[in-house]
Amino acid sequence: MVCQATGGPPGAKVLDTLAKAQQLEYTRKIPEAVQLLRQALEEQGPDSGGMARLQLQQQISHVLFTEGKYDEALKEAREVYEGVCSMLGENTAEAVVFGLRLGILEAAAGDTTAGNPRIYRAGALVAPNLQRMVEQAQQLGQQGDSSGQLQELEVAAQKLAVCLGESNYYGSIFTVKHLVEQGRADDVVQGWENLDTGLMHGMTNLLVSLPPGTHSIQNAVREHDRLVQELSNRPELGELLDQQSARLHRLIEEGPPEQGFAS
Repeated sequence: MVCQATGGPPGAKVLDTLAKAQQLEYTRKIPEAVQLLRQALEEQGPDSGGMARLQLQQQISHVLFTEGKYDEALKEAREVYEGVCSMLGENTAEAVVFGLRLGILEAAAGDTTAGNPRIYRAGALVAPNLQRMVEQAQQLGQQGDSSGQLQELEVAAQKLAVCLGESNYYGSIFTVKHLVEQGRADDVVQGWENLDTGLMHGMTNLLVSLPPGTHSIQNAVREHDRLVQELSNRPELGELLDQQSARLHRLIEEGPPEQGFAS
C-alpha cells in the first residue's frame, strides 16, 4: 500500500529516513526498518504534529503489513487516519487516501464490514480524477508541453493509479471474503465477472505504476493467496479462484499490456 497523499511535504531528514527504511524493507530487514522509523518518530516528538509525523507512521504501518503483522499495522494506520482527519478534515482527498489504506488493513485483519466501505469510497472518488488527468496529459503531450506541467501531471496520475489499483484489487478480494462470511457465496458466483475484472484491472494499474520488485505487489499477491487458501474447500469457488490465481501470476510474470492504466 503505497499511494501517497499530498498535504505538506516532510522535511529532507524525514525523506531520507523514509528512503533508508524502504531500502531496508526491500532487503527484508524489517525489524531494522521499523526501528529506524520509530526512532525518527520519537525525534519528531509527540506534540510535533504535521504530515512528517504521519508519513513516518504510515511507513511503519506499511512495513508491518509487509511482514504480515496485521493488528500492529492496523493500529498505526488508524492513528494516521485520525491524525489526517483532525488536521485536514475527513472529506479531504488526503483523508480518502489514508482511509483506503486503513480500510485495506481493517479488511485484512478480518473486519470487512468496516474496511470495505472505505476501499469502495476511495475508488469512486479517484477514478474520475484519474481519467481527467490522463486526458489532460494527452492534450499537453499533443501540444508539445515544455513547461514541466506534463511531467507533474504524469506523476500525480501515477499516484492516483496506484490508489485506484489498490481499491479495485483489494475491493474485489475483500468483497468475496465478506459475501462468503455473510453466507452469500452464490452472489460471488453470480457477480464473478465483475469481481474478476476489478481484481485484474487493479493489478494492472499497480504493475504499470509501481517500480519492479516492490513489496506492495508481493503483499497484494499474498492477500489473494490467503483468500484462495481460505476458500479452497468451497466447491463453487475453489476452481474459480484457482484459475484467477493462475492468470494473476501470469500477468505479473509477463507484465501488463502497454496501453497504460486500466479503467
